[in-house]
Amino acid sequence: MRNVHILVFDSGVDASLLRSIIENAGASATITRLEKGSALSERVPRLSPDDILVILGPSDDQDPVHSDQLEFVSFLQALIPLISLRNVLVMNLSSAGDEPGLAHMFLARGAQYYIGPLVPCDSNTLLRYAREFFSLYLTMGGDVWQAHKQANRGDCNFALYPSSLPESAPSGQFHVATPEEMRSRKKTSS
Repeated sequence: MRNVHILVFDSGVDASLLRSIIENAGASATITRLEKGSALSERVPRLSPDDILVILGPSDDQDPVHSDQLEFVSFLQALIPLISLRNVLVMNLSSAGDEPGLAHMFLARGAQYYIGPLVPCDSNTLLRYAREFFSLYLTMGGDVWQAHKQANRGDCNFALYPSSLPESAPSGQFHVATPEEMRSRKKTSS
């Protein structure tokens, strides 16, 4: 059974709705609420390879203030070193999904994939993408690309960034896989 860890930081997305979507698709889901000023090291979940980490942050319909986005990005920068991300799929459901460097930070720490919106989105759009993605991903045997392709339509486009981190490489040594490398891996693993 897949484990999905939902971290909530000042989000307009209802985490309980997301949890029910994930559980209905056959995975277990836990919600951890992180308050401003809370001690992160005490609240960070332990992730295993192949777990999924969903980060719920501010959405576009919360009348975002630029300082709130900066605070959220600072929060993520403090959080990332505290979590083992090797082979974890990271989904950032916030308006800061494509802030410069976020995908790189998660992939550099060992995440297998990073998904985030390319432009600010409202909470309904973030939840729609997550609902469709998880319904497909968890029932299709873990095909990230296919689930992303089918869920990625509508008002807000999401980016899927893969890492080509070999299992033997130390954390932090990676490059983003090209489409040709990804096709080659699918052929050799079949």
